Amino acid sequence: MKKFLATGLIVLSLIGTVNTPGFAAENNAASNSGGTSSVTEDYKGKQNLTPEQKAEKEAKRKEWHAKIKNSQKNWSALTDAQKNEIYSLIDKEIDDKILVIDKYAAYGVIDKAAADKMKTRLNEQKTKMRQSGKFPMIGLRK
Repeated sequence: MKKFLATGLIVLSLIGTVNTPGFAAENNAASNSGGTSSVTEDYKGKQNLTPEQKAEKEAKRKEWHAKIKNSQKNWSALTDAQKNEIYSLIDKEIDDKILVIDKYAAYGVIDKAAADKMKTRLNEQKTKMRQSGKFPMIGLRK
């Protein structure tokens, strides 16, 4: 059962999520109903934050970027052998994701065109990761 759930989560992360502002607004209202402050959303799903919430969000963003900058500095200090070891682990992880995608396509969960598109994107990520030489942290955004 755990393996099935983990596989489902991988596919969801590969496919992405559907942006549904109404659902997000309901979720925010439900999760904030017991708190002292709430986040509302406009008709486009954009959050309407209070000045305090905006300041807190900005502080967290700055803290996150400082941690990433430090991690990038530490990554630069690694030897090529150490970097290649990490690259190999990430390559294996991506190859495993591709195997899961192939199974989903084989069982008819997703169509072949969608599977091919996801696999192409993952293979491009592997190539770009090594070519860039940058810190390959999952989920890192600029």
